[in-house]
Amino acid sequence: GYGSSGSPSVCAPICGDGKKVGAEACDDSNVTNGDGCSSACAVETGFTCTGVPSVCAAICGDGLIKGAETCDDANTTAGDGCSALCATESGYTCTGTPSVCAAICGDGVKKPSEACDDGNLNNNDCCSSTCQIEAGCELEPNDTCAQVQALPAFAGSPAVTTIKGNINPTADLDFY
Repeated sequence: GYGSSGSPSVCAPICGDGKKVGAEACDDSNVTNGDGCSSACAVETGFTCTGVPSVCAAICGDGLIKGAETCDDANTTAGDGCSALCATESGYTCTGTPSVCAAICGDGVKKPSEACDDGNLNNNDCCSSTCQIEAGCELEPNDTCAQVQALPAFAGSPAVTTIKGNINPTADLDFY
């Protein structure tokens, strides 16, 4: 609504009363900053506000972390660490504005940026602490018989009769 003051009286919108009038771009029934509608009843950067009283929501995909967003990587593509709803996806950490998301190495879930993920950060078990295949290790798809990979460390050395590999989980069937 409106309020008046002075003599002669001057009418002005009352910000925070839930009624969007005059020059108010929003009015969410409070004068709290940071919730999308400012204490001056202006829409804050990174939000959209609709209705009376105004309901404000963060704009997902704009690169700004606002409201309930835990990340915002300036897109709404799922599977890159920050979901289409601007929530950090399982197995990722996201930092910065706009958010840069990275797979969590060692959680046992292989992400596209990882060559392997054996559920630990140990080296010398065929999957390194940075989730890369270690030199001298054989890699083949789970539960399939695959042709042996050419291993540079063993090439031309017929005396070698063992290779290094990792079976994870232990019930997995891997063939070498």
